[in-house]
Amino acid sequence: MRLGIDRLLAEGLSRLRGRHVGILTHAAAASAHPLLGDPLELLLDLGLKVDALFTPMHGYWSDLPQDEDRPLRLSYYGVPVFSLHGIGRRPTAAVMKDLDVLLINVQVLGCNINAHLYTLARCLEVAGELGIEVVILDRPNPVGGERVEGPLAHPFLFPERGQYRLPLRHGLTAGELALMLNEEYRLGVALSVIPMEGWRRGMLWQDTGLPWLAPSPALPTAEAVLAYGATVFAEKSGVSVGRDTYCPFTRLGDSWITDPFRLAYELNRRVGQAVRFRPAFFRSVDRQQRLGGVEMHILDPHRFEWFETALALIQVFQEFAGNRFNPRFDLLANPAVAEMIKQRRPVPEIKAMVESELAPWLDLRRRYLLYGDSEQQRLPLLWMGDSLPATGVGTTLRRPFLSLHPLQLYLSPGEAQPLQLLFIDEQGRRTLPPSEEIGWSVEGEEALARVERAPLGRQGPQAKVVGGPRTGSGFLVARWREWEVRRRLEVLPLVVSNIRVGVHPGYVRMVIDLNREAAYEWRLETGILRITCYGRLGGKLNPEGGEMVLADPLIQRITYSSEPSGLITFEVYLTKPVAVDTPYYDRRIVFDLMPLG
Repeated sequence: MRLGIDRLLAEGLSRLRGRHVGILTHAAAASAHPLLGDPLELLLDLGLKVDALFTPMHGYWSDLPQDEDRPLRLSYYGVPVFSLHGIGRRPTAAVMKDLDVLLINVQVLGCNINAHLYTLARCLEVAGELGIEVVILDRPNPVGGERVEGPLAHPFLFPERGQYRLPLRHGLTAGELALMLNEEYRLGVALSVIPMEGWRRGMLWQDTGLPWLAPSPALPTAEAVLAYGATVFAEKSGVSVGRDTYCPFTRLGDSWITDPFRLAYELNRRVGQAVRFRPAFFRSVDRQQRLGGVEMHILDPHRFEWFETALALIQVFQEFAGNRFNPRFDLLANPAVAEMIKQRRPVPEIKAMVESELAPWLDLRRRYLLYGDSEQQRLPLLWMGDSLPATGVGTTLRRPFLSLHPLQLYLSPGEAQPLQLLFIDEQGRRTLPPSEEIGWSVEGEEALARVERAPLGRQGPQAKVVGGPRTGSGFLVARWREWEVRRRLEVLPLVVSNIRVGVHPGYVRMVIDLNREAAYEWRLETGILRITCYGRLGGKLNPEGGEMVLADPLIQRITYSSEPSGLITFEVYLTKPVAVDTPYYDRRIVFDLMPLG
């Protein structure tokens, strides 16, 4: 088997030489030839100049726990490192704007809960906004590419997952996912894919012959990845799922379970023959408690069903535990399915509803499949701009579409945001439609927002959208010739309610609390970090502006002010040079400041 990175090293590096290259990767996305070759080290050894290394959730070495958020080393092999550790975290435009191309070589897990999927999506979003080419180095889906199951996530329920509607188990590789997200959500990326050789849709990880390298400290084995999609709904629910033990996501229990034999019997009665549960007693992670529960053994990995197993686990634990068990319905991101489970509806009825909802999505998915389940003709490298051959699997790989940036619009009344419309042709090339030919409209309440066109001949954005006096949500629609694109639009006053500063080992964190998502800009000048957004001051802040004087070795003081136009400016006065990181948090603007030298 040859992975995407193997083929790039052997066939494609000439396309990258002399360009400003960034890479999103981690050590878990090693090459197959040489076996387990470090991705960054191999690229550098072959003479490729890498300007920036972006590391995904859990860091380059997959050693950071999910709830740990500390800055990583600032360079690796002399390459500047930018950490994207955290769910929903985006690279900033400031660190990507000078790149020509971004390589993405990450091990996604085949599950719509997995953070690596959304890190990939966030990088596509920023690349689309900035006009940076993206090259996906494809890798196997460790849970296979045939089985698709579980409810479709509803967009916008969880900001860290963004707008993407994917089922629990999607059956796509990273390359196929990127093709789908770029086209279906109109991200506007000049996208290339370096396919694998020798991977077939029916393969699980153990069928590839490759050693498993953990992309997360909680997933040390390929079996743990296969179990994860079924048992993750019990995590933080009143039951231990074995995280941080030698058998994560396959051992479930707690101190209140005194009859694991009956628990195992009930579970085995309700699941298929691909999985079996055996009663077990074991110690808690801190070794302080004896827990009763079950061990899950996957007997037939190819027939093992996540959703059916999850439903059985939830129902049986609810019957045994009552109020002591609260399953993670939020991870379903589908209120209708969650309600059916709460009502104790029969499993076949729940599965039938989910499968009927999945049917149209499966039709859409077929367009983007690169691989079949038999030996097939070797796929060429799918470079942006080249003519694409038929794969014999998907119906098409690229279709013309419009892309509109920003992807989501959050406005205060009177606030304006620039609009940029792009046309992406069959070869992935980006062009700007003439401003006078674009049709704009707002769907939603009357006076929700208006669009103002840019004057003819002016360079830059073709229009701007201005929040109206009414608050609410709707859609901004752009049309050019026979194509159309729409973006979610929300008009709600932005209120900045507080500024907080916390000192941590190696860095200082500044948090600006908001009442909703917001667009903001920042720049680092000599001794000053300047941040601007559009809204009003409230909460613990003086509406007329003010100053915070700090007894901090890095931040001397913070000033904030508001203009009649609604522009709010924060100025952070620093005592020494710093590196800046901006992790994503819902309804907050966060800056991590690390002293240099």
